[in-house]
Amino acid sequence: MSGRLLLDKLQRCGHWNELWACAVVEELVRCGVSLFVVCPGSRSTPLVVAVRERLPPVAWISCLDERSAGFLAVGWARACGADEGLAAVITSSGTAVANLLPAAVEAHADSLPVILLTADRPPELRDNGSNQSIDQVKIFGSYSRWFKDIPCPCSEVSLQNLLSDIDYAVAIATGVAGGGPGPVHLNFMFREPLAPFPSERCLGELVTGVTRWAEHSRPFTEYWVSESTIGERGLQRIWCAMRRAKKGLVLVGRTSRMQNKNWMMEFLNCLGWPVVCDVLCGLQELRHKLTYFDFILQSQEREHIDCDFVLQLGARLVSKRLPEWLRDCTSTRGTPFVVVDDRRHRFDEHFCCSERIISSPQRFCHDLLPYIKQEPLSSELYRLVLLGERVIDPLLDKRIRADVLPTEPDILRLVAEYSCRSGSPIFVGNSMPIRDLSLFAPSRAQMIVEANRGASGIDGVLSSAIGYSLGLQKSLILVIGDVSLIHDINAFHLLRTRNFQTTKSPRVEMVPPMTVVIINNAGGGIFSFLPIARHPNLLNPLFSTPHDVNFQKAGEAFELDFVQIVSTQHLLDMLERRATLLSDDGNHFVLEIQTSQSRNVSDHQEIGAEIVEAINHYSSLTQK
Repeated sequence: MSGRLLLDKLQRCGHWNELWACAVVEELVRCGVSLFVVCPGSRSTPLVVAVRERLPPVAWISCLDERSAGFLAVGWARACGADEGLAAVITSSGTAVANLLPAAVEAHADSLPVILLTADRPPELRDNGSNQSIDQVKIFGSYSRWFKDIPCPCSEVSLQNLLSDIDYAVAIATGVAGGGPGPVHLNFMFREPLAPFPSERCLGELVTGVTRWAEHSRPFTEYWVSESTIGERGLQRIWCAMRRAKKGLVLVGRTSRMQNKNWMMEFLNCLGWPVVCDVLCGLQELRHKLTYFDFILQSQEREHIDCDFVLQLGARLVSKRLPEWLRDCTSTRGTPFVVVDDRRHRFDEHFCCSERIISSPQRFCHDLLPYIKQEPLSSELYRLVLLGERVIDPLLDKRIRADVLPTEPDILRLVAEYSCRSGSPIFVGNSMPIRDLSLFAPSRAQMIVEANRGASGIDGVLSSAIGYSLGLQKSLILVIGDVSLIHDINAFHLLRTRNFQTTKSPRVEMVPPMTVVIINNAGGGIFSFLPIARHPNLLNPLFSTPHDVNFQKAGEAFELDFVQIVSTQHLLDMLERRATLLSDDGNHFVLEIQTSQSRNVSDHQEIGAEIVEAINHYSSLTQK
């Protein structure tokens, strides 16, 4: 909003709620909020009205369910981060606020900037049985980076104070104020009247203290941060240790800021060490990529991979076996294990990290790159780099049969290959889907993959995928398990909603078309792989939780195109036709593949045994 228009609007405000809400929304937009996720409710009316009437318009979407709204904001944060636009969720009071907790946990665990704006009763309506009133003060506990109980709008609290609180909250959420990004919670007390009403009163005299702010377009208080590095001495020490290594290895996990990933790519391609990439790392076109490492660790090769230096860029690896191997390396061989990540969480479940560098991995690579260019390194483990492409890929490709239903590993492999061909990002559900994608994606795969791996819950996955798609403004593929979808099935309404406003040009009137691939094994299939499976009377129904949900009827209820997949070739055909079908009517597409829990276990065992046998054979030939 231009300075003069904003100043005039503020000066014409006839009620405290209107004045404060207008200032809050304006300051959030100036601080980088580009989407408001609005949930219905009376107490939050002032904030919602301020969003709707802001000029120029700001993007918003109306969401029926607060839990879904929170996860939509999480997905948006994954797509946009702090640099390309933040998301703020607005809810009413009571249990509406409590429903945001799962999303707050995920945002906290994965350092995602999400701003939670909740409405609350004034002090006189607290702790006295007032309807829809609960204790919302610090309701998210330690999962919120910062909390502020904003008092009722009044003359005793200046607009300068309010604007400063907003700026600090955003600085905390984005990590600029230190501590790493994460969710913040602002709890706004509002007295009635809540809805707009005509008034002859004018609060213009209270705006005089912020005239300068109103007349320009910058935040009231601007926060800046400089990129942290470990300094020249630290770089030289790390470099000397790397030079001494004969069997060096690089692990790349999820990194929080990928804008300058070219530095990482150049560093890794020049280094000369094998690189094990997590499925969520986002790096492509690596020369020294070491794939199928989980299976290598199950083969005879494990005893020969006695690394003498491991460098990890980014944190949070999907693999469970790899960190266990690292524990053995560091405890039995004293292998140096250096982790570089700018998040301040401790990612060291087996207590084997020898050095933890809290710095951007991109910046670290940029600073160490001159040393690498002067003296590229080598590693005796490099012979394993070609194993995936020459041995394992042909084996897995040969196993796929066109005329039968695909196995669950086949499904993820086929989706990965299609993603590479089409350029469509993948959002993958937790439990088995992300594990299978991590294990069985082709070594040649260059794909963009996202998932909720902060707390790794199975709830809110569909909502997060929708938020991610909205943030990217790209059509994507969601691969999700049946139980996970049941948790969040009400989010299907967001695929059909037109209750939102976007600032994109040309105007976007619906969520980008999405393909939802449901892997339906009629329950919690992952428990069939766990020790509880030895107790069938407990496994079913207490853990595998069998159900008879008809996803076709659920899709019809939300007017979504639904296809029951009957064979591998059918899945391939539907994926290839997907682009045409989506472009024809812009509709969303649901594919269901029914599998068997018991068959899935035997499939994994059989495939794993074949891969390990092939690796052992390859090793016997290459080590002669």
